Amino acid sequence: QTLAKYPGTVKMILSGHTHFDEFRVVAPGNILSVTPGISSISGNNSAFKVITFSQDTFEQTDYSIVNYDNSSKTPGQFGSDYTFSSAYGTTGLVNPSLEQLRPALVTDASKQAMYLKNYYVLNNSSNPITTISWPTYWAGIGNMVPKDLVNAVNSY
Repeated sequence: QTLAKYPGTVKMILSGHTHFDEFRVVAPGNILSVTPGISSISGNNSAFKVITFSQDTFEQTDYSIVNYDNSSKTPGQFGSDYTFSSAYGTTGLVNPSLEQLRPALVTDASKQAMYLKNYYVLNNSSNPITTISWPTYWAGIGNMVPKDLVNAVNSY
């Protein structure tokens, strides 16, 4: 309700906690960007997000994920995983691109596969998303109200 009352004021919403590379459409024009965790306590590879933004508007123009392969037997370094615009073939600002990506995750198999690969930061041996659970994960990207989430899963 606060975001709707002041459209265009909040340029970026950053979050952590889940340790995964994901996003939520909180409201039209407002995207919550979840940053993967450095800690691998959830089975994910250690990672962080490097954000590029416009110095004029403070809007996010791109981001890259940098990760560390926790399964490596030898000491290594953090390395570049992917850049959003390249991985998903987007141009322009990130928030509108993510809003457009959400429905494409149902209709475009290559984008869905990319999202699933990136979600757990390349540690797909532990990825909790399966073909059975995918509709719930997808519905959660754009439905913040429990009733809307249930309706989205049921209509998937």
